[in-house]
Amino acid sequence: MTSGDGTADEPVLSRLARDPHPTVHRAALAAQHPRWGLATMSLLVLGLVAAFASFAPLAGAVVRRCASPGAPLCTPSAQAVIPAMPVAALILGLAVALLAGRWLARHNGTPEWAALAGWALFLAGAGAALVLGLAP
Repeated sequence: MTSGDGTADEPVLSRLARDPHPTVHRAALAAQHPRWGLATMSLLVLGLVAAFASFAPLAGAVVRRCASPGAPLCTPSAQAVIPAMPVAALILGLAVALLAGRWLARHNGTPEWAALAGWALFLAGAGAALVLGLAP
């Protein structure tokens, strides 16, 4: 198939993979570094599911724990923060994966490290919320 100027139409993925400025276009960066794109998108999807699925159990655990007098971490602010920690960790992890990935790609690094750091931040924040929320 040819376009109006007589040249053959090129697949979009191959054009994106040869983009000279991939840090400007997330799609081009993901085409040039497919593991970074897959890791970042899986962090978004799996992180959203995990963060929102853990919200109700964490809130319920904090409420049950704070029903007994003198329980630690039972201030009203802690009761609001602990269930929201996985969502906050997801936002921070995605910001690191996207922004640091672009920065690494711009400076001739591999953006996969940024996605790994984003996953580590999310898992650390979600784990801390589980430990704080479900601790006796």
